[in-house]
Amino acid sequence: FLSSLMSFCNSRPTFYLDCKKLQKSKPRMVGIIDEIDSLFSRARNHQHVTIVLDDLDCLSPNLLVGNESKFSARTHSVNPAAVDQSKLIGDRISHLIESATVDAMRRCRECVLSLIVTCSSPDSINPAIFRSSQVELIHYKIPVLSEKGRADILMTMINRNQSEVVVKFDQADISRRTEGFLPRDFEKLALRAIRLYQLDGFSTSFHDSLKKALEDFTPCARISNDTANEYCG
Repeated sequence: FLSSLMSFCNSRPTFYLDCKKLQKSKPRMVGIIDEIDSLFSRARNHQHVTIVLDDLDCLSPNLLVGNESKFSARTHSVNPAAVDQSKLIGDRISHLIESATVDAMRRCRECVLSLIVTCSSPDSINPAIFRSSQVELIHYKIPVLSEKGRADILMTMINRNQSEVVVKFDQADISRRTEGFLPRDFEKLALRAIRLYQLDGFSTSFHDSLKKALEDFTPCARISNDTANEYCG
C-alpha cells in the first residue's frame, strides 16, 4: 500500500521483487545475484524511485539468531552453506543500497530512494543487510487485507483516477473475486476498469467494467519473476 500511495502522490515508479518466487525459480546463487543487481540497476535510471523487496527473509534469512528468538530452532539443523549464502546475499543487498543512496545524493540533492521490505518479523532478515545503513529503519506490522480492506483500497484507487463520474460497484462481490490481491494489483485493476468504462461511454455499470477487467487480469503474485520484478505499479 505504501508503494502504491507514493506512486500515486509523487509520480514515483515502483520496482518490485518477489524474493520467495526468485528463490524457487533461481536455484543457483549467480542467478539470484544477477536478478538483484538488475533490479537496482534499473532503479538507478529514475530520480525518485521505490524498491520493494517482498519476503526478503526467504532469500537472506537470519539463521544465526539468539536462543530467545522463535527462529532459533532451525539453527541447529541448518546447512552451513545456507548460512554462507544468506550472508552473501545480505552483503550484496547492503552494498547495493549504500551505493544507490550515495549515487542519488551525488546526482541530485532532491533524488529520493525509498526501500520497502516485507518479512515475517524484523528479526527474520539477515542483519548484515541493514548494518551499514545510515538512515533510521521504521517497522510496521501490516495486517492481511480483509474483504472490506480490499474494497476500500480499490475504491481509493478508483477515486484518485476517476473524478468525472461517481462510480459504484458491488463491493462484496469484487472483494471475493480479488482474494489474494495486493495493493499494487488494485491500482492496475482500477486503471483498467476505468478505461473500459470510458470506452463504453459510461453506458454500462461500473461493476460490469470491473468484472470485464478481471477476466484476463493476472495479479503480480502470479506473474513469473522475470516480469514481475521489472515493474509493478
